[in-house]
Amino acid sequence: MTIIDTRNLYQMTGAGTTERTSDTKVLIFEKEGERFGLVVDALESILTIDQDKKFKVPTLVTQKVQSQFQNDIKEIISVAVGEKESALIILNIESVSERIRSAKAA
Repeated sequence: MTIIDTRNLYQMTGAGTTERTSDTKVLIFEKEGERFGLVVDALESILTIDQDKKFKVPTLVTQKVQSQFQNDIKEIISVAVGEKESALIILNIESVSERIRSAKAA
């Protein structure tokens, strides 16, 4: 199984460092019989979000993030989690898996 560090994949701050903490997690995905893992700094929870609870984040706010993630973002939404509101990035798994296949081939 291929394991990809998301900091390296998206050229984020701290890319290339190997520092891992007890919060570091690997999210496993399966697409068309192929498995791959994404290393993330932390995982707070896994949510099921009802369509009527999602709110689109304004484009002006998302432009910088969109350019960094390219076509890998399906949508950016705002949801209420408890008493606070949070922005969530929902990845397009087809695009992410294609990026990983391309990186492996290079």
